[in-house]
Amino acid sequence: MRMRTAFLWLMIGAFAAAAGLGIVGILFDDLGRMGERILVTSLLTGLYSLLCLACAIVMDRRQSVSAMWVGIGASVTALGLWMVLVWFDGMSPDDWIVRLGFTATVIAIAVPHHGLLRLLRLVAPWAEWVRRGTLAAAAALTLLVLPSIWFDWFEAEPIAKLGGVLAVLGSCGTVVTPVLSLIERIQGRHPAVDLPARIVIDLTCPRCRAAQQIETGAGACGSCGLKIRIEIEEPHCPCGY
Repeated sequence: MRMRTAFLWLMIGAFAAAAGLGIVGILFDDLGRMGERILVTSLLTGLYSLLCLACAIVMDRRQSVSAMWVGIGASVTALGLWMVLVWFDGMSPDDWIVRLGFTATVIAIAVPHHGLLRLLRLVAPWAEWVRRGTLAAAAALTLLVLPSIWFDWFEAEPIAKLGGVLAVLGSCGTVVTPVLSLIERIQGRHPAVDLPARIVIDLTCPRCRAAQQIETGAGACGSCGLKIRIEIEEPHCPCGY
């Protein structure tokens, strides 16, 4: 827990640094090329910090921890490579460091994208198939883009069209899947008739075994700090009764 907290504070610091650099680049526009580099550095730092934060959210749910570390490593690597390109001139678009930067960026985006979609709660079988189709399209696009970065596959029209189709499917599914999850949550809510708004539950912490009372909703063990979320739902007939 301490490591995750320290990591989140590091992300906040990175966002603050990116914001500070952006402000400097905007206010001191007479810096010329230096100002442009500062502004680009700010944008890139914010972008890859956001990707790292997405990985941290998935890790906090104890899902795909190893994969999320790969995503964080790819983000840090991509940021370092782009910083080299921003601050040191002389790199051509075909240089290996550019290709490596794009490769790391694709991985840095694909990993948290997969993890966040997997966190969504879907009950309806057809909604689950929408998520699976989205994940499949995103995975296929990733596997197509990665070698294309190094071997220029997208110069071939059929592969470029295939990549476009996969990108459209993946983008649409990425938007639709969270909406479906939200719809299911809304439809699953029923007004409590007999239950009070706040209920106190007597329970024993599964980690430290401390007996205590915790209210429904998001909470934590008063002894060891273990996060505990309690949800109570009244049984309802599909007709609403």
